[in-house]
Amino acid sequence: MRYAVLFAFITCLGVNESIAQAKISLGIKMGTAIPGIGLNSANPVMDGYKNQLAPCFGFVLETGLNKKWSLLNELNYATISIRKNGSQVIPKSAYENLNLTRYNFPDFMYANFESNIKIKYVEIPMMLKYYIRQNGKINFFVNGGPFVGLLVYGNIKTSGTGKVYTDAAYTNPITPFPLNLNQEQNVQDRLEDINYGFQGGIGVTLTNSFGELFANLNGTFGFNNMQRNKIDGENKSAEATLCVGYLIHLSK
Repeated sequence: MRYAVLFAFITCLGVNESIAQAKISLGIKMGTAIPGIGLNSANPVMDGYKNQLAPCFGFVLETGLNKKWSLLNELNYATISIRKNGSQVIPKSAYENLNLTRYNFPDFMYANFESNIKIKYVEIPMMLKYYIRQNGKINFFVNGGPFVGLLVYGNIKTSGTGKVYTDAAYTNPITPFPLNLNQEQNVQDRLEDINYGFQGGIGVTLTNSFGELFANLNGTFGFNNMQRNKIDGENKSAEATLCVGYLIHLSK
């Protein structure tokens, strides 16, 4: 079912190209995620993580409907980069491959360290674009619509040295000595393959005889949990990006 949804979005890209409309434009964009968005969750595993600077880039196809409205399709490579430093939870999935079941450790353990998580998607938004102000050269617009994303990468890197505890009060260490908490792990198999949700934003264009330079501030909000297992957290994607790009007008 998830791949059928993705196929439907890709098919719609081709459908738009076949529509005879007022204007067809093709372009490229690049930019960065805006840091500082919190990923607070009732699940303690992911509580307190913050978004970091991360690159994004993509291709844009705009099909004009009339002077005010357009269909806006994108093919984006998006990175969610989040970080937390200090007291945090270690889920059982982080150490279950160490064959420690005989020690009867709890589902969660606790320690002070730094962790960095990177998740990458190929995303396909399908949006409507509306020009709220046009004067020929400088135009302002809003855009919005659904998106679907395919997971292509998931990685967590931790660093630090310290004791690991079985309780949130940090009173019961599993060893009397500090442990090396440096680790890097592929976590793609713990994440859902498909993400979907809504993307919307505002922007401005500067038009010339060949096309238009644009800047666009977007917010992307996922509707489903990114993790497959609740023990790894329960989070929906939430990210703001600022991109600049250029559209070439293929037809008038």
